[in-house]
Amino acid sequence: MAETTSASVMNKVFYHFDRCNSLIQTPAGFFCVSPFSLNVVRINAPLFNRLKQIESGQELEADSVGTQEREILEQLVFKGVLRRREVFEQAEWPSVSVIIPVRNRVSDLRECLETLASVDYPRDKLEILVVDDGSSEDVLGGIQSFSVKTHRMKISIGQSACRNYAARQSNGEILAFLDSDCTVTPSWLKELVPFLIRPEIGAVGGYIEGYYDRTLLDRYEKACSPLCMGQHEQGAGADPSPLYVPSCNLLVAKDIFFHLEGFREDFRVGEDVDFCWRLREYGRILLYRLNGKVYHKHRNRLPAMLKRRFDYGTSEAPLLVHHPNKSKKMDLSLRDRVLFITVCLFFFAFSWWTLIPIFLTLCWDFLQKCLLIRRKNIPSFSTLSVLRSTIRWSFFSLHKISYFAVRYYLLLLIFLGIFSPSLFFLNAVLFSIAVAGIRLSKREDLSLLPFSFYFFLEQIAYQLGVIKGCIQAENWRPFCLQVTLPPKKGKLVATKIKTGSWKFLNRFFKIIEAKDHI
Repeated sequence: MAETTSASVMNKVFYHFDRCNSLIQTPAGFFCVSPFSLNVVRINAPLFNRLKQIESGQELEADSVGTQEREILEQLVFKGVLRRREVFEQAEWPSVSVIIPVRNRVSDLRECLETLASVDYPRDKLEILVVDDGSSEDVLGGIQSFSVKTHRMKISIGQSACRNYAARQSNGEILAFLDSDCTVTPSWLKELVPFLIRPEIGAVGGYIEGYYDRTLLDRYEKACSPLCMGQHEQGAGADPSPLYVPSCNLLVAKDIFFHLEGFREDFRVGEDVDFCWRLREYGRILLYRLNGKVYHKHRNRLPAMLKRRFDYGTSEAPLLVHHPNKSKKMDLSLRDRVLFITVCLFFFAFSWWTLIPIFLTLCWDFLQKCLLIRRKNIPSFSTLSVLRSTIRWSFFSLHKISYFAVRYYLLLLIFLGIFSPSLFFLNAVLFSIAVAGIRLSKREDLSLLPFSFYFFLEQIAYQLGVIKGCIQAENWRPFCLQVTLPPKKGKLVATKIKTGSWKFLNRFFKIIEAKDHI
C-alpha cells in the first residue's frame, strides 16, 4: 500500500499493565507473575521500576521512549505482561471500495446498506459496489434509494466470481469485502484500514459477532460460529499455521489482491481460506483484530445451519490439495501423550491398575513444576496453586486431543462402539471432555444439554462434509494428524539500551531471562 497511495494515518501506541499480572521483588530478583496460569517473567531493576509506574493504571506512550526501549515493551506485550492500545488520528485516509455480493435477501441487504450509510469514514474516499448474483428477486430495485454502484449477473456465477468482478470495477486503494447478511459498526473501517498502510501487511479482518440472540440455536451460533476467529488477536505470515479471516469481514490491499488474482472461483466455500493462505505464502502478513466488528446473520434454522457446516467440511480436502504445506499439526509433550494414552486405557479396559500411570503422570508434572520454581529462583507459589495448574494442564491437554478425535472420528467411534461397549464409553468420555473444554473457553452460559445436542449434530454434519470432500478430491489428509513436540521455551533475551529515559549508557541488560509456563 505504501507504494500505491499517499494516504497517511497518525498512529499513537500506548502500553498499560495487564491487571492479571503482579510485580514481585525478592532477594533473588525482580519478577512479573501471572498467578492463574503460573507464567513468570524475570526482569531487571530499571524495567521493574518502569512497570511499577504504570501498574497503577497509567499508560505509557510509545513516543516517550526510545526505539530500543519500545522493542523491549513489544516483547513484554508478546509475553503477556503488557497490553497495547492503538489510537489512529486522521491525516489523510486511503480510498476504500466496499464489495457486497448478494443473491436474493433484499431486506438483509437494505439493512446492511443502512449501517454502511452511517459508517464513520470520509464519503469522498468511500464507494460501495453491490453485485447481484442472478437473484430471482428484484434486489437492485429494492436499493435504489442508496448511493451505491450496482451490477447484475444474468445467471449465478458464485460469490467469489462476483467479488472478483466488482474488484475490477472498483476505484478504491483498499477492497473491503462484506456479506449482504452483515451489518457494520460505525467505526468498522477506521479501526481496520490503518493497518493496511503498512507495506508488510496484505490483509486484515475484524471480529464477527452473531446478529441474533433469541433462540438456543442463536446463542450456540454466537459462541461457536466458525466465522468467529476467537477472542485473541493474531497475525501470521509465511508459516504453517492455519490462520485465515472470513471474507464477510476482510480488507485487502488492492494491488495485492490483483497480484494474487483474487478469489479462486472454483471454490464455492473455503475461498477465503485459500486466498488468505496464498497471501501469506506470497510473503505478506495477515492480521486478525478484535475491533472492526461486524454482525453476521447466521443460519438460525437447524437444517440450514447443519447444511452450512456440511458445506464447510467439503472444502478441507481441496484446500489441502492446493496447499500441500498445510497440515493438521498438534504439539504434544511426552506428558500429554502419556496422559491421553493412560486415560484411554482406563476407560477402554476399565481396570483400576490403569489409574497408577495416570497418577504417576500427574505427580510427574506437579514435581517438575515445583523443581522449576526452585531452580529458577521464582517467587514461591503455594502448593495449592501448583496443584491447580497441574489439574488445568491435565484437563486442557486431554481436551486438545479429544476435540480432534471428536471433530474427525466421531462417526467412526460411534460405529465401533456398536460392537464394543468399552469403545462406546470411551467415545462418550472424549465427547464430554471436548464439550466441557469448549464451554469453558467460550464462557457460554447456554445450558449443557442443548449445547451438547447442537455440538453433536454439528460434528456429524461437518464430518460427512469432510468425507464427501475427501472422496471428490481423492485426498484423505484432513483425517491425518501430525504430532510434534512443542518448541522449547525459556531462551535468554538480551537487549542493549542506549542513553535514554532509563539513563544507562550502552549497557547490556538481561531484560527478560525467561518466561516459564509452569
